[in-house]
Amino acid sequence: MPTTVELKLLPLFSGMTNEELENVARLAIVKDYAAGSQIFFEGMESNVLHVIMSGTIEIFKKTYDEEVVLNVLRRGEYLGEVSFADNLKRSASARAKEDATVIVLTRDSFNKLMNQSLSATNKLLLHFCKVLAQRLRRAEQREFQSRLL
Repeated sequence: MPTTVELKLLPLFSGMTNEELENVARLAIVKDYAAGSQIFFEGMESNVLHVIMSGTIEIFKKTYDEEVVLNVLRRGEYLGEVSFADNLKRSASARAKEDATVIVLTRDSFNKLMNQSLSATNKLLLHFCKVLAQRLRRAEQREFQSRLL
């Protein structure tokens, strides 16, 4: 179980009150991954969100003859939010690039949080929306720039 102090230091939880943080802490677990460990595979069923407390995690896809790293995530960032939100299979794979510690929040835990603290849930959802919008803007910008070349 993460502490409220650990949670407060992460952007996803930084705007929460101590009571909201306590609710999240009771529902979340902390998991460690050694460098090179697979966190999840593309195509897996999922109901889990991971928030990085330390270390780095690579998001990648495999093709027939190579592996393409899509992103490298660091402390404070999270992964698995797409499958967490749309309840579809994982769209990419993830592994620890270096030793990593993550906070794990399951969909069941998130649903319990909605019943315990609607304000905490609203803050999480607003944060997800902002980050997804930023990622979409970056992807659109990369697409635009690639068409100029």
